[in-house]
Amino acid sequence: MLNRTGSISLLTIAIFSLALACGSDDDDNGGGPGPGPGGGSSTGGTVSFEMSGDIDGAKDGFAYIGTYETDSISNYQFNFGDGDTYTLTLSRMGEGIESPSVGVYTVGTITDDDFGVSMEIFAMDNESEAISFHAASLDEDVGGMMDITSSSSSSAAGTFEFDLISYDDDGNERRVAITNGQFTANDESL
Repeated sequence: MLNRTGSISLLTIAIFSLALACGSDDDDNGGGPGPGPGGGSSTGGTVSFEMSGDIDGAKDGFAYIGTYETDSISNYQFNFGDGDTYTLTLSRMGEGIESPSVGVYTVGTITDDDFGVSMEIFAMDNESEAISFHAASLDEDVGGMMDITSSSSSSAAGTFEFDLISYDDDGNERRVAITNGQFTANDESL
């Protein structure tokens, strides 16, 4: 069960993921600027990774950077997806957030780590709804790291690995380990 802090962290990630899914007026493909169902294609770069645990398989797809500002709070996001089966978002929020420097960053919740993480898996195991994975701050066994190997104001590249968790309506958990993640992303801010 999540306490108030965990619920707030998940709510924050959900709000920013929802903002990502909304398209701009200039968007001609019916979805957001990049990956995800209805999101069309992206010219921002590529991502690949492997999943193991309750869902197994290899994924690849689009990778782009989005920067957004609301009420003087900046949000810097790495957005990954394939336009059909998954979206994966790594977010960082705060005042004056800019492109991260080269280095190793913790991945977990947006309030406790360098980058918050959320992932939606669509159309898996004949389920009609998406499965939402996250790194809950109450669970020591989730989260991980991202190593940014190159970074500028318009692009970034690196590797990542982390463990995520999901709970269904009955409280049953699912876990997935994301390993061998590699990305190259360009800025496609709204």
